[in-house]
Amino acid sequence: MLQISGSTLSKLVKIKKIRSLKLGRLRRFSVDDISAYLAAHED
Repeated sequence: MLQISGSTLSKLVKIKKIRSLKLGRLRRFSVDDISAYLAAHED
């Protein structure tokens, strides 16, 4: 869906460009948050 690397996704989470929920060692992303990020960064 995003076609970005894991390290890039981690950076986006760290700078709060994409919201996530941390459950133990895993991060979960809502479809709404991903859609909002994609809509804000359309070319």
